[in-house]
Amino acid sequence: MRKWILCEVGWFDEKEIDCANEKHAKALQTFIRTEDDYARIFRRGSLVIIRKAKSQSLAAMGKKDFEASKRDCLDLLESMVNVPKGTLMREAGQSA
Repeated sequence: MRKWILCEVGWFDEKEIDCANEKHAKALQTFIRTEDDYARIFRRGSLVIIRKAKSQSLAAMGKKDFEASKRDCLDLLESMVNVPKGTLMREAGQSA
């Protein structure tokens, strides 16, 4: 779920691959799925767009981006489970 949420809130790396035709694009899309179950893969004609969640680690992101990604993810999760804004951040701090 974490990788899905990271992609939903914009914390992803994106690659676009322009294939020769739609048949090749569909084959590439299928291949990528076998290599990464969590990648978000879109196809627009012969263009394949691949989004992979950024690594959500303090070492990989740095403190500023790590805190921003954490806040963004928790905000989306709070809206999905219908709890007041700030609840999950507060609870995460108490259990850490």
